[in-house]
Amino acid sequence: MAKSATKDELKAVKDELKADIAKCATKDELKAEVAKLATKEELKYEIALVRADMRDLENRMTIKLGAMLVVMTGILLTAVRYFGAAH
Repeated sequence: MAKSATKDELKAVKDELKADIAKCATKDELKAEVAKLATKEELKYEIALVRADMRDLENRMTIKLGAMLVVMTGILLTAVRYFGAAH
């Protein structure tokens, strides 16, 4: 038979959990911390850097997609010309 917990063991675990919950921040405390972070200049600067990086990435991806479309169009036109002239 599996070992069962005694009432004393269950009470000890319950007391431990209550202590852990008491240590946790309340919802209002967490909101206050988030508000503090949102006002920090360093965080705003980091967000601006990430946005700039994302714009750069978007531009590079657009250029690459455009280049691929030009190459594919050239290949298709060449194939049409080559196979069209053969018939």
